[in-house]
Amino acid sequence: MSIERYGESTEAAGRDGSSPASPAGWLAELIDREERTLGGCVVGVVRDLLDRGQSSQTIRSARARSNDEVAHIAADTVAFLPSLKWTAGGAIRGALLLDPHRSASDNLSGFGKNFLEGAALNCVGKLAAPNSAFARATAARLGNGLLAESATHLTVGLGLGTVKSGFNLEAWKDASGSFSVKHGLENMVLNGGIAAAVNLPAGMIGFRISKAATVAVGRDGLSPKVGALISGAGSGYAGGIVFGGIEGVSAGKDWQGILSSMHKGGLVGAFTGGFVQGFQARAWQRQVTETASARPRRPELPAELQPVLEPEAPAAPRGDKTTRTGKPADTAGRAWYDKTLDIRPRVLNAEERLALSGRLLRPRVIEATMDAPRQGVEGPFKDYKDFSRRAVKEVKAALREYEVEGHSTRILVGEEYARQLDQVRQLRQRIDGLEGSGKSMSQQLELIRLKDELSRHRFGSRALPEDFIPYLDQLPDRRLVRRLIIVDGPSAEDAWMKQAYKPDFTAAATASPDGDVIFYSPHRHAPLRDQLFHEWAHLVKFKFGSESQLFNIAADLEKGGHFSSDYARFSDHENFAVHMGEDMLHWDADTFALITDQAPLRSVIFGRALARTFQSLPSWARSIHHKQFNARLAYLNNEVLPRAQELLVTTVHNGDANTRKLALQLLGPLGNKSHLELLVPLARKSQNLETAELALDAALQIAHRNGREVDLLLEVGRPGSAVRDTAIDLMKRMRDYRAPSYWRLLELSGDPRSIPELVNLIDTMPDLQGKKLAFAEAMRLARQSGDMQAIGRLMLRAPDVQAKKEAFDLILDHLSGKGKARVEFALRTLQKDADLREPALAVLAAAGDAAAQKQVQKLTGDGDPHVASLARKTLDAIGRNAEFDTLTARLRVGLEQDRIFAARQLGQFGELRAIRPLLEAAATGPSAVRAEAATALENFSPMVVKFEVRQLLRQRPELRPQLEPMLRGYRPAM
Repeated sequence: MSIERYGESTEAAGRDGSSPASPAGWLAELIDREERTLGGCVVGVVRDLLDRGQSSQTIRSARARSNDEVAHIAADTVAFLPSLKWTAGGAIRGALLLDPHRSASDNLSGFGKNFLEGAALNCVGKLAAPNSAFARATAARLGNGLLAESATHLTVGLGLGTVKSGFNLEAWKDASGSFSVKHGLENMVLNGGIAAAVNLPAGMIGFRISKAATVAVGRDGLSPKVGALISGAGSGYAGGIVFGGIEGVSAGKDWQGILSSMHKGGLVGAFTGGFVQGFQARAWQRQVTETASARPRRPELPAELQPVLEPEAPAAPRGDKTTRTGKPADTAGRAWYDKTLDIRPRVLNAEERLALSGRLLRPRVIEATMDAPRQGVEGPFKDYKDFSRRAVKEVKAALREYEVEGHSTRILVGEEYARQLDQVRQLRQRIDGLEGSGKSMSQQLELIRLKDELSRHRFGSRALPEDFIPYLDQLPDRRLVRRLIIVDGPSAEDAWMKQAYKPDFTAAATASPDGDVIFYSPHRHAPLRDQLFHEWAHLVKFKFGSESQLFNIAADLEKGGHFSSDYARFSDHENFAVHMGEDMLHWDADTFALITDQAPLRSVIFGRALARTFQSLPSWARSIHHKQFNARLAYLNNEVLPRAQELLVTTVHNGDANTRKLALQLLGPLGNKSHLELLVPLARKSQNLETAELALDAALQIAHRNGREVDLLLEVGRPGSAVRDTAIDLMKRMRDYRAPSYWRLLELSGDPRSIPELVNLIDTMPDLQGKKLAFAEAMRLARQSGDMQAIGRLMLRAPDVQAKKEAFDLILDHLSGKGKARVEFALRTLQKDADLREPALAVLAAAGDAAAQKQVQKLTGDGDPHVASLARKTLDAIGRNAEFDTLTARLRVGLEQDRIFAARQLGQFGELRAIRPLLEAAATGPSAVRAEAATALENFSPMVVKFEVRQLLRQRPELRPQLEPMLRGYRPAM
């Protein structure tokens, strides 16, 4: 029996449900498919392999439609994935939706349409990529919070709905089946809105799944393949829900059917996205690494991390501690590696451990007062003052004090405790002396005995004073630790911290503003380096009050950001100590990279503080890792500072009122001169006075570093500025020698009554810039008030030729239309001011007044060749003007022959001003004169002649019959 016939009989049997499909019938079903897409066929084959119990035609047709629907969602999801190129997305979608029942030629047009739709979906998907141009633009305007994320997801959803509707031919048909642009646009808007609403929650879910996978891979918590799989599933799930919803709406399903389609679409999308991105694990990991390692650069960066020495704020109160338990290092994925930033820890050998004891010098016993807990006092306490009064007491203690070779630090240990540690030291030194190969049997037995005795000693695992010396050697500035005190017992403030922080808190160490670091029962194998660096960071914050305040501001701006431990959230002091002492100065550069990447604002403040410790650091106090710490400073300045500056600028532009004020307080110490373009207008125009004054303060800090404070105050102190009064007051207080004159200039500005004093101030200003500013302000006020006398005085007091020329031109404008007055003014100027000879001669040349001839004649022999040449040209103009006047007079009255001669000469005069008298002669003179005038007019451009005709007719309309022919291109009748 053939397969086909067996399949037919099986199908018939299946219709009435009498028998299940046999193997041969099942194989025929795999070959003979009803799906209309290649992807649907693949899905159908898989489903048939998994379920071979249903084979009726009705079930097969319904399943085929379902398979095609799954194929469409899968194709859309694949094309939407931003990890693919648009060409790949379009090609895969086109291939999955090929119709196996159509010919190759028929499939070609369908493939083209599906390719374009897939490419468009891919372009929309790329909008959601974190490093896309759209994402950067959204972040620049809306920041990096929920608002920007919501805008992105809504935009992507709108794009998906618009693309799907735009490429659906049925969406462009109205109820009658006719093509309708209006109907198509309405569908695009409707489906775009639905898709945007669906994509908002779906995109947020998918984004967080993808981000969690990215972070886990970056921290080596997941393999790249698993991370890519999870990331692809998250992105695909979001896209699948949207595409499923669009398919449900397009099919006209009710809301339950649409929800079902969304659910199925999400599952299909998650499977498809995870499957595709799983094959791209290597490319996906490279993309994650490139995104994590990207650092914005600027072509010109000043060394803002080198801080200006400012008055220090009062030291912070005592009472900051670190936990006893060491924090596990939270390392970033190695997105970059720079060996100059890494510090390789080294375990000391026995010989080096023995040498450490020799660096403890001149021990002596002293008496000191220390805090101790009161026994039997329990909380809760109303506040810290209540705790200090009831639970803490001062006791006198005998302490053994060691000097330390190479350090100014003194190490102190309670005398009784020191005697116990002497025993431990002797045991360890004997053990270190016996360590190594080549021991005899008796030496080996002795070594075993000593180790056993050490393990049974009460303090056998405790840290000795010399155990701290290698870490003191590593501190960036060892001078800050004045005394390192080791006590056997808990901190007196543990009871307060158990109430204020958490019940099981036990302090490992504390630091005080006077340079004391106290360790409580420290163990040899505890994270002593982290603990000592943590307390050293406290000392830095205590010492540098300005950096301490700046850090508190940065911490407020980054309060929703990265924290290495819960303890870092307890206070700004612990925030500083954990992230600077334990993270930024950590031996592993990856830990340094993580804090600088996740907390750029706090990191650059750490850099400022570290730079200040290096400013007066003698060579003996340097760390053994001084070179690496300097390399980290350079990295902060070159890579992290520009990013911090951009964050601050974005916050000033887009933040709320509180965050803007915080950002302005940081932009002053961290910004450069390019940021004045933002700060100065904000100071002058802000409607909020506090914001304006903060912007002024920030701008002044930047200007101070560039020696431009006076210029800045002049700019923001102008009339109309929001901070004018503040700027005037600050100018008055400045010690700059120019300040008194500039302060007076600012006070006088804007008041027209102050013009005389401003004119006098020009001569007393201390520099040319000041003279120009005083002149400009006086000119502005005189121009507004029309005070020509003041402008005349300004022309005499002008600080340079350009200023004189400005005043000269302004007076000429005022004398417009007064020819005689202009000539007289030019003649007076010619006599009194050699700097203005050229513009005065130009006025006289234009006027052509014979009254000036004698005065101009004197300048033809001037020592300045240019002035002499100009004088000669002026004389020529005056003579030519006299000739023109003579010819014009002869043309109007006199003998006919004289008038004809005058018309002929004016025609050859070569100046447009001759046209008007010739037109009048052509219209009113005797016939011979009219003919000669018409002939003379032919020497000028017809267009210009027609223009002058129109102008003349406006003044003398009675001449229209005589001149009308000229407008039509004819000569007037003679």
